[in-house]
Amino acid sequence: MGADRRLPLVSRGEQPWECSRAEGTPSPLSFSLVVGVVLGLLLAGSVPPPAPAAPTRPSFLPPASAGTGSAVAAAPVRGTPSTPAALLAPLEESLRQACGCDSFEVRWRDLAGVWAAASRLDSLRAEVESTKVASGSARDTGALVVRLRGRERGRTQELLLSGDERCRAAGWIVRHALRAQVVLRDGDVEQVTDWLPPAAARAGRVPAAGRYTRRAYTRGEWISEADLGDPPLVRRGEALRVLYASTGFHLQGIGVARADGWEGDLVVARLEGATRDCRGIVTGPGQIEVREPGGNP
Repeated sequence: MGADRRLPLVSRGEQPWECSRAEGTPSPLSFSLVVGVVLGLLLAGSVPPPAPAAPTRPSFLPPASAGTGSAVAAAPVRGTPSTPAALLAPLEESLRQACGCDSFEVRWRDLAGVWAAASRLDSLRAEVESTKVASGSARDTGALVVRLRGRERGRTQELLLSGDERCRAAGWIVRHALRAQVVLRDGDVEQVTDWLPPAAARAGRVPAAGRYTRRAYTRGEWISEADLGDPPLVRRGEALRVLYASTGFHLQGIGVARADGWEGDLVVARLEGATRDCRGIVTGPGQIEVREPGGNP
């Protein structure tokens, strides 16, 4: 009986924390929540807020005027053009180098309207689609078409932008109407400096007199590079020498050409005194050769 008996802190069948809550002692769960809230408030002033996520859609809006009157451009995603000039400048530079002119420009058609539609597209890029050449002739007017490609709502969209290449240079202008297939003389053309199609500027770098026209001209037209060529070696209606080569002998005569011809061309001619035409290959100025099988070249 002299032994010291101690009562247990928790009686059998009793919940461990019931008496603690009754006495006003906080539970471990509520204590952890309070500590977390306090630490969050203490650290809120020292940790900067996270940076906002970068926009996934680029801005193609042109510079907008701010309240102070200065131009402020919308910040685009890196590598994405935000103005027509930014998109088309590399393309214009490549065209300028191909033209070989220092003063060069492209006169775009309806650029504002096309750009309004293009501003809705992502990943926009420009590619030269084609260069327009008049149908059925070698005339090059400098007109071009650029295809703008981009994506909208996951789909690839395409827009066409047209324009005209112009470079300031000296070119040849026709003084009066000229028919096709004539050799130009000094009085037929005049050299003038102006904003020209690149083909006309290239033609102006060499003399025009003595060149052969491939098409007809009206008064005041610019002569393009592709419209001129070297004069033919054999001219239609002019006399020419006809050489005939066969096994064992050669003959030579005089005839008249039925068409213009350059070296290597097969042309028709009529020998003097003959009742039928013959065909021969142009081998030199005013000369063709009629070759039989087995004849010497």
